[in-house]
This record gives sequence, structure tokens and C-alpha cells, in this order.
Amino acid sequence: MITIRKGKYRGAITPPSSKSDTHRAIISAALSKEECIVNNVSFSNDIDATIASLRSLGARIDVYENTIITHPIDKKIDEAVLNVNESGSTLRFLIPLSLVFSKKNTFILKGNLINRPITSYEKAFKAQDITIDKTEDGYIVQGSLKSGIFEIEGNVSSQFISGLLFSLPLLEGDSKIIIKNTISSINYILMTIDTLNRFGIKIDFDSNNQIITIKGNQEYHSTSYNIENDYSQASFFLTLGLINDIVKVNGMNRNSYQADKNIIEILRRMGGKIEVNDDSIISYPSQINECTVSLDENPDLGPILFGLAAFSNSKVTFTSIKRLRIKESDRVEAMRYNLELLGIKVEIIDEDTLVIFGGKMHTPNKPLSSFHDHRIFMTLCIITSHLDEITIDDETCINKSYPNFLKDFESLRKESL
Repeated sequence: MITIRKGKYRGAITPPSSKSDTHRAIISAALSKEECIVNNVSFSNDIDATIASLRSLGARIDVYENTIITHPIDKKIDEAVLNVNESGSTLRFLIPLSLVFSKKNTFILKGNLINRPITSYEKAFKAQDITIDKTEDGYIVQGSLKSGIFEIEGNVSSQFISGLLFSLPLLEGDSKIIIKNTISSINYILMTIDTLNRFGIKIDFDSNNQIITIKGNQEYHSTSYNIENDYSQASFFLTLGLINDIVKVNGMNRNSYQADKNIIEILRRMGGKIEVNDDSIISYPSQINECTVSLDENPDLGPILFGLAAFSNSKVTFTSIKRLRIKESDRVEAMRYNLELLGIKVEIIDEDTLVIFGGKMHTPNKPLSSFHDHRIFMTLCIITSHLDEITIDDETCINKSYPNFLKDFESLRKESL
């Protein structure tokens, strides 16, 4: 349990480096033919899971304060055990890669990750006699990945596409990925392609026809890679600036491929006053207006935007919410529960739409619940910063993505209201 104190929060903050960028860079570095250095790494449970899993596949990775040095994987192995913890990115990125370097791979999962489907891989690998067997605590994946044509649903998760993109360039023969249905989170695919390009891998993406062509027999080449700072984590502090006092977020790349860079335009659409500079973003106290927000491209922004909607002068409607139900928690129900405890009306219209009505929050008579979900916990800290002492359970859940969140959050607290 932790107690959030009522106060005025303002000042400057530098968020941690992007988790999405870090996963991609570490995997690419580990596949390089030479020693590779990755800088500005912010470590968390998810990043630790990717490093540990790559080591299980034979990568040698040295970890320093905010830097890692990778050494080439020099041989294939018969069997590997990959403990991915609660990291969906680690699981989805490394299932195809494991089939390149190991014949039998046991993936160990924790938390709600076991309930998040990997049907896209089960369908895509069926023609290659690759087997994926579900166990009590994970999956056993066996077989050998071969080049060919892969059909992937684009409206499930872009991570399945990215997972193939890491692996297919290493195989004999060329491959194609045919993306079926509308692509959700296309920026994450572009982010993967950009990272691969920086490591010497060439990918041809015909976005109009939704076909990706990958030449085989390519090699990853070493580069010095600096991880960008994280727009997803910046979203919490930008929201704090809108509902509390002026907050400046430093060190942001204006040209980033991060999908959650959309937070800037979404906040502006909701009425937020946002100033974008060369390497910083400033948010100012603002009136949140009635609008409709689609979360199709940015499901991870859902919790903090739900929280911000509680400050609207009317209501905010959210669409494309379905994928939020299969994250670390059912984030729709988790936020509905907490917002209603705070006195905010939430109406779930259907499985893909909800409406949050702005209103006056009050201090609840029992603790708020994080539902053991890092993004729910951080959201609750931000949106209750103007209330009398609020208690929230399980602060350890932030170790999944942002272990220093509470320290950074408290650094902005200047005075009592």
C-alpha cells in the first residue's frame, strides 16, 4: 500500500527510455555479427525478461548502469527455457526467433500473460509442422522456422508481425508477410522496420496492399544505438500538467516512430494546452472538453486517458477498447472500478465502447486497487494528486515498466494545496 499526498505538482521530468525501442534494439544487437553497444537503457522487469531470454538462446549480454554490450550468438542449441515473466513483447518477439536457434523451447509466463492469446502464431506456423503446446505456466514451442508466406491478422497485435520481422531475414530463402484485415498500431511495425534498418536489415513494406517482403540470408551489423525516451511514460506527466500544474517533459524525439507519440494530438483534441519544442513538451492546466477518442493505435494510453476524461466538462467517449481487456489486467474494468470509487460515472456501451462522464472526485472510503497493473497504478497516482490522502495497493507492480516512477512523481511535488 502507498499513500498519495494532496499537493501541487510542477516542474521538469525526464521519462525513462522507451520500453518498445529497448526490446527491439536489444534483440537486434544480440543478433549482430559483431559486438554491439546499446545506450540509455532503462531497466525494468520486462527488459530484464528479454535479456534473460536472449541469454537462454545463446546470446552473451553484459549489463552496466544504463548500457548493455552484446556479443554474437555463435551456435544453435537443442533446447532452451525462456522465462518471459509478464512481458508480452518478449514472448511474441522471441517465439519465432527461438525456432531459429533452438529445436525445443519452453516459455515460462507469469500473471495474466497466460490468458493473452498467441493464436496468430499457431495459425501461421501450422503449415510448417511447428507445434505450440500450452502448459500450466506457459508454452512449449518445437520445430524449425522456414522461409515462406505467412498470413497474420493485423487487428490483433502488431507484435506478431514484429516477431517474424526479427527472424525471417536470417533464414534461407525469401519470405512474405500478408497482413489480413485493418492494421492496428501500424507505427509499431514501422518502428521495428526502422530499428532493423539501423542494424543493416532491409525490409520492403507495401502498406497499401499490406504485404511485407523480406529477403533471406541477411546479416545484422553492429551499430551504436541510443534508446529514445518513452512517450508512453511521458503521457502520465503530460496529463499531470493538464490537471494539476505546469509540467515539462524533457528529452523527447519529435521524429519518433513510437505509436504513443500520438498522446500529443490526443491531449490537444481533449482540450489540453500542449507546447512542443525541439526536445521537450510542456503541458499546462486545461479544461478537458467533450470528444471521442479511438484507442485502436494506442491501447496502452487507455488508462491515463480514462483518468483524464474524469476531468472533462461533459463526457468523453472511447472506442476500440476491446484490446484493453487482455492486458496485465482487464483495464476497462479496472478503471471503471476505481473511477466509480472516486465518484465518477462510467458507462460501458458495448464490448468496444465506453463513456466517462466528468465530475467532482471525492476521497473514497477504501483503498484504490491497481489490479497488479503498472499502468493502472500510475494512472491512479496522477489523477488523485489533488485529493486528500489516497491509498493505492501494490506499488511493486511499477517494476514491470517504470521502477522509478514514484521517485520521479514525488520529485515534482512542490507544496500542499
